[in-house]
Amino acid sequence: MKEWATGRRYSASVLFFHAKGFAGLMGRCDDVYVFPLSFREFIQFDIVYNSNNVDISPTNDLHLSDAINSPAEFHKTVVKLIPDMTNYEAKITLALNNYLLTGGYPEWFETKSVAQWQRRLEQDIVQKSLYRDIVSIHGITNPEYLEKILHFIAANQGQTTSYSTIAQTVGADSVTVATYIRYLCQACLLGLLENYSANAGKIHR
Repeated sequence: MKEWATGRRYSASVLFFHAKGFAGLMGRCDDVYVFPLSFREFIQFDIVYNSNNVDISPTNDLHLSDAINSPAEFHKTVVKLIPDMTNYEAKITLALNNYLLTGGYPEWFETKSVAQWQRRLEQDIVQKSLYRDIVSIHGITNPEYLEKILHFIAANQGQTTSYSTIAQTVGADSVTVATYIRYLCQACLLGLLENYSANAGKIHR
């Protein structure tokens, strides 16, 4: 029996594979995405690193999927949990604020400074991903457009927009914007949610 080599792609190597192809490994590569901590995991880290004695065990049976599949039962479960969690409300609120401000990265617990961590996200993680990975791998000659696009989307996240709107804002053409957004998605700096409509023409516009 012949054993096939399996390639696993991590971090910037995902960009490299997208750009260069490597047809010889086609069908034998896995994309491995390591997502930030969920809020439950963030709380668990907080308990260990900050000796935060928040008891999250009452929420063990609480699953977000139930909110979609059985909203009435989900609501009843949440109502029952409220008295158990009231004693920890202040600590949970502080942890939630930190979670939203730091992005759910485990490394933040070593820093313990929101301002310092946000500077690291901007200068170290984002800038390196932009200029060391995307620009160098794809040979981009106008990296300032890439940064402008990322900043525009970050400032307007969750809102409906179009390639033409972004193009007008950053001063580039729509084809360049669409290409650069694809690169940002490949680098896991953006998540793209396509427009849905029963009208196929609206989707493609």
